[in-house]
Amino acid sequence: MTSDNVARDINELLDPLLFQVVGSTPESIRDVIKESSLRDNPDAAKKLVMLCLYGSAVNKVTMSNFLAKPELSDARTVVANSISIGNSPNMTAITLLGHCFISTDSFDKVNFVVQFRRKMGQHDIWSGNMDAGTLSDLQKKILLEKARVTSLSSAKLLADGFIKFTGMSRAAFTNDEAEFWGERANIPEPDRANEPTPRTAPSARQRYGSSNISPPGSVSGSIPLTLTDGSVVSISRDVYDYYLAVNSNDSSRLISSVMRNGASSFISKYRTAAALDPEKRGNPGGTVVG
Repeated sequence: MTSDNVARDINELLDPLLFQVVGSTPESIRDVIKESSLRDNPDAAKKLVMLCLYGSAVNKVTMSNFLAKPELSDARTVVANSISIGNSPNMTAITLLGHCFISTDSFDKVNFVVQFRRKMGQHDIWSGNMDAGTLSDLQKKILLEKARVTSLSSAKLLADGFIKFTGMSRAAFTNDEAEFWGERANIPEPDRANEPTPRTAPSARQRYGSSNISPPGSVSGSIPLTLTDGSVVSISRDVYDYYLAVNSNDSSRLISSVMRNGASSFISKYRTAAALDPEKRGNPGGTVVG
């Protein structure tokens, strides 16, 4: 068994190359964008959107010719510094990001999106088998495989969060977007001075009676949680209680958050949130609760 130090050193070198195994995902593209120069940079972001929308419908050579246009100099810089493999644009990431943009309503007024949806015969690659469109069998096969291995919910969170992260939109992140992007939701807290009574802890029947969450098991200090895919994970009791307290005892939301984050990351994230929020008010000091 390798030591922690050996594993750390190996991970340091190989983690940036994980895409060779798992391919590009909304999560990996999000991480690249967060490390790029795109934060609050709407001009460069708009050029990247243009590139990705175009790249989603054409081959790499055609996309590269488009990228060479003088008007896309901002996008070239972002691609060269953040979305490339061996000095060549990462076409897989670019096309996936383009389809993530198409999956949302944010670009409904872009004529290119309208016409490409018409060619696919549907709203986006996740909406059906594209038999109503005019794509070739090979194009359909490629796009349907991309849809099969990519979560639509993650695609939308990537696209909708992108326009807010980059400043293309000044709207606040939703709780789900903020959790996906690791940003603050910026949703104001209610005026608690006028609340007649403090929030009371839920009864055992309220907490466990009609949800997929199992009641406390035999493991001290932990809660066995049944996820929607049938798997069972163990969540620390303090984190479990905190999350439900600040999210109106919404068990389905808890399950969704655990599945998005993974049990270990979920526990770490909300244990930190609980430490910063002893009164269980939610969203304290920039901590995202969603």
